[in-house]
This record gives sequence, structure tokens and C-alpha cells, in this order.
Amino acid sequence: MEIVVLDKVNTLAVPVSSLLDTVDWASGPLGPKSEWPACLHAAIGIMLPSQAQIVMFWGPEFVAFYNDAYAPTIGNKHPHAFGRPAREYWNELWDDLEPLLQRVLAKGETVAAKDRPFYIERHGYPETVYFDISYSPVADQDGIVRGVFCIVNETTERVKADAALRESEERLRAIFAQSAAGIALGDLTGKLLSVNDHFCRIVGRPRDELIGIRMQEITFADDLPEN
Repeated sequence: MEIVVLDKVNTLAVPVSSLLDTVDWASGPLGPKSEWPACLHAAIGIMLPSQAQIVMFWGPEFVAFYNDAYAPTIGNKHPHAFGRPAREYWNELWDDLEPLLQRVLAKGETVAAKDRPFYIERHGYPETVYFDISYSPVADQDGIVRGVFCIVNETTERVKADAALRESEERLRAIFAQSAAGIALGDLTGKLLSVNDHFCRIVGRPRDELIGIRMQEITFADDLPEN
């Protein structure tokens, strides 16, 4: 029996700089590199060596260029998306992404946002990811905007961690409030920061009298003399 072993290709190992020489530019919307405007060459020269996550969309078809730092953020779309119109490889989020790019290309605006959500299918399944984004116009020598220079930073893991922390805190608050046991939270000096209803009943004092005093100052109802 013949056994065929297929090597798994690590697409992230494909250096982006090598794609500049392997893409068939002449048959695409930008034409051969020799005909590219100086501003495009300059923008690529800034983008490629940068450690920041950068993607650039050029011309009315938003042809995609990006650097090695950005490549992991699009998963298995790399290296195929490089040098192709953005709609081909960002199709699932195009209705969301295109208006942002058009604001920059058509109006010359700068678009910025923190923890901006995007729907994407970059690993074979749908997911919502989050980015800090800054999209800026790239103009030619005549001041005409020719491309969109996007500096981004993926914040998905932090956003998810913050959401998980908030959910955990909400659960703890619910347990705290609904517990049949008397619970009080204090700082290192014993000063009360929060108490639940059952604790108030145990000590026989309202919450507003308890917050801010030290635990040692409380006389519990059970400790009071009978007469």
C-alpha cells in the first residue's frame, strides 16, 4: 500500500516581503510595479519593516497590502489576500468594512476607534474580533487620496478577558446579595466597604451606618445584654 505524506504548510511562515515579487501585478488592477506611483512605493517602504500591525488598501478596488505583524490577524487568508481586492478576502465583513474605507478614500477623513468589533472567518469558522484602529489617507503629490493606511492592534483577548471578569464579578455580586449568610467585605484595616442585607439584620443596623466603620466598632445583637 502506498502512503502519501502531505506536509502541512505554515502560511504564516511566508514572509510578506517575498510576495511583492511573486504576485502577478501586471494582470491585476494596479498594473506592473514599474508603473506604481511614488506614494505607493513610499507607503509600502514604511509599512513592511514596521513592528506595528499595518494593512493598506489601495485604489478604488482597495487592493490589500500588509506586513508580517498584521498577517496573523487574518489567519488562513494569508498569503492569498496580499495583492488582491479586499472584497475577495474580507467578503464576510465587507458591508461593515467598506464604509469605513470609503470615508477615508472618498472624503479624506481619518477613522479611529477603540475595541472596534469585526465579524471575520479567518480560521474556518465565524468569530467576532476586536481591534483598536486608525485609518488614514495616503495622498499623491497632487493631494489626491489614493489609499487607506490602517494601523491596527488586535484587542480580542483583552476584550474577552474583561467581559469574563465582569461576568464573574456580577455572579459574585448576586451571590453576595442573595446569600442567607451575613457577609461583609472590608479593607485591610477592617473598615467595611460593603455588607449584604442579612448582615444588616444580624447586627441590627442599616447599611448606611455600617459602611465606612471598622468591624471592631460593631456590637452584634447576640452580644447585647438581655436586660
